[in-house]
Amino acid sequence: MNQTTGRRSRPAGTLLTVLTVIAAVLSFASPANARPRSSPANSVGECVRRDIHVTLTPAGTAPRYRVAGWLCQPSSHTNTVQLLLSGLTYDHTYWTATGPATDWTSAALGRGQAVYLIDRIGVGASDHPPAEKVTLDSEAVVTHQIATALRDGHLGRFRHVVGVGHSYGSITLTAEAAHYRDLDALVLAGKQPQYNQPGLAAFQAS
Repeated sequence: MNQTTGRRSRPAGTLLTVLTVIAAVLSFASPANARPRSSPANSVGECVRRDIHVTLTPAGTAPRYRVAGWLCQPSSHTNTVQLLLSGLTYDHTYWTATGPATDWTSAALGRGQAVYLIDRIGVGASDHPPAEKVTLDSEAVVTHQIATALRDGHLGRFRHVVGVGHSYGSITLTAEAAHYRDLDALVLAGKQPQYNQPGLAAFQAS
């Protein structure tokens, strides 16, 4: 898959529009105490397993690794997809908990937006590269490739890609957006405004 490394500038009007669209989704609770289920099936849209092969470096060199993903689309057409990244100790089922107050996927579909859930690289059904290769930088590279694929037809042709993260997923999305500037909006949950940067670097190096 071709990889775009340049920065893209998103129009301010587009960003405001997307933020308005996702405001309703933020009205329900974060599924921090959720009971996950095995697959993101629900009654308000269709979910299909759609994996993607990625590289861990910007140069796009081998080896390539498979990221397990599920693309869920509402019953009506939409130009907006939410890219959902869970925290360190969760997989994609973080976003599909039972109960109307904690099922982010069903709530997003019910409001007419698509979602793409993944098991982050090294997690769950995704490939497990050597641990030292899975860093914040490499996960940002992977996330960029997924965001590109959601626009260019490899996974979909969505006009707006909204990054939605929980905890470490929020940190990953922040790093991706800061470098590539290809997300229309960010929803960052379970992330402190300030965190222990040296501690995080030490954790990644351990």
